[in-house]
Amino acid sequence: MEREYSGILQKKAYGRMSMLSKLKYAGMSIVDLLNIYCIFIRSCAEYCSVVFHSNLSQELSRKLENIQRTSLKIILHDMYIGYEEACEMTGLETLFSCRQSRLETF
Repeated sequence: MEREYSGILQKKAYGRMSMLSKLKYAGMSIVDLLNIYCIFIRSCAEYCSVVFHSNLSQELSRKLENIQRTSLKIILHDMYIGYEEACEMTGLETLFSCRQSRLETF
């Protein structure tokens, strides 16, 4: 079940990433690209995260995290140094820490 969950989310998120690439190429600002990422892509990666978080394997959690990593590489392009630095630069939490905090407040 968790593999299906992860696979569906990945497919949806990576499908929407092409939109992000096209908008980056068109010259959209980083702030606008981050907003689009959060609305259209991150929302897919976080769907039902409270329910599945405690059952996700490290591999599947890493695959979900790669969605954000890839999106930040597209958004920041030359300014991308590393994942942790990109999260800090953009003010985004890692998907794991976001799932963890949501689980605690649930």
